Amino acid sequence: MSVLRPAADTTPAGWILAAARTGDAPTVLRYGPPGFDTYLRLPVDGNVVFDMGPGAGVHPMEARLQVLAAHTTTPDIAYVGVWHGHGFANGPDPVAPVVPLPNAWMYLFTGPVTATRYAQQTVWSFPDGTPDAGIAAEPDLVWPDDHSWCLACEVDEEIEFSIGCSAAVAAALEAVLPGRARRVAYGEDAPRERARR
Repeated sequence: MSVLRPAADTTPAGWILAAARTGDAPTVLRYGPPGFDTYLRLPVDGNVVFDMGPGAGVHPMEARLQVLAAHTTTPDIAYVGVWHGHGFANGPDPVAPVVPLPNAWMYLFTGPVTATRYAQQTVWSFPDGTPDAGIAAEPDLVWPDDHSWCLACEVDEEIEFSIGCSAAVAAALEAVLPGRARRVAYGEDAPRERARR
C-alpha cells in the first residue's frame, strides 16, 4: 500500500505560495495557481461510489486521481497540502513542513498521486497510526512534481472543487466521468455552500 510521508521542506509548494502571495489568495486556494490551459469544476461527491467499468465501484475522487496519475511524468512524486484547521486531530498535530498560505496554512506531505486520495484520513490518523476512516474530507491541494496539473478543494467548498490542467487532461477527465465536469474561466464565481433550509 502506498503511503504519504512528510515532505522534506516547503520548497515544492513554492509556486503555489508565490501565486497566493502575489495574486488573489482565495482564488488560488479555490482554483490552484493561474496559468493552466483549462480549469474544470467538478462535484464534491462525499462517499458516493461511481460505477466505472464492469461492476467496479470506484469513488469519483479516486477515478479522477487515476486519470491525473496517467497524465503526469511524475506519478510517484506528488504533493498534498492538508489544511491545519480541520479539527480532526485524534492525536498530536502532524510533524510536517507548514506552507504558510494566507488564512489557510497547510501541512505538506508527499507520495504517489494515488496515495493522496486519503490524505485527510492519513494525516489525522489515530494515535496508533490507524487512518480515521470516518473523515470524508477530500485533499485540499494536490499536484505532481512536474506541475502538469493541480487539484484544489478549498476548505469551505461543499459543492465543487477545481482542477487546473491541459486541454488533453480535461478531455480525459470528461471521458471518464461524463457530465460531471464543467470548464470554467480561472477564478469564475460559483456558489460554495449548499442552500440551507
